[in-house]
Amino acid sequence: MYRIKPYTRNNVFDVMNVFDDFFGERRPYSNLKIDVRDVEKEYIVEVDVPGLTKEDLEIHFENERLIISSNKEEENNEEDNHYIHRERYTVSTKRSVYLKDVDPKKFKAKLDNGVLTIIAQKQEDKISKFLIDIE
Repeated sequence: MYRIKPYTRNNVFDVMNVFDDFFGERRPYSNLKIDVRDVEKEYIVEVDVPGLTKEDLEIHFENERLIISSNKEEENNEEDNHYIHRERYTVSTKRSVYLKDVDPKKFKAKLDNGVLTIIAQKQEDKISKFLIDIE
């Protein structure tokens, strides 16, 4: 015998969603792909962000983490009031990368042809110990 499970609120599966996802418009910016290279005096971070503009991206550096986030909002506005299908969506993604011994004042970022390139300069003088004078 086959075990049949009735649909519940937590286990709803709509077959039409599979076809919508397969035949629907691809949104390539829903996931950020990151490559990090460690060269002599810098880290080079390359992020694939097709379809995004620099206004859709935000870059932070805190606690030795480079945080790249994107927020894309789109709405399909058509003049016809008798529409049978209309979509609005928002896609937000956030990725972080650990970068050790980086000078936070010397970051450079450039967006070119769907690739965000971030160059992070390493600190030249690494301070592991520091003597504090007592007054």
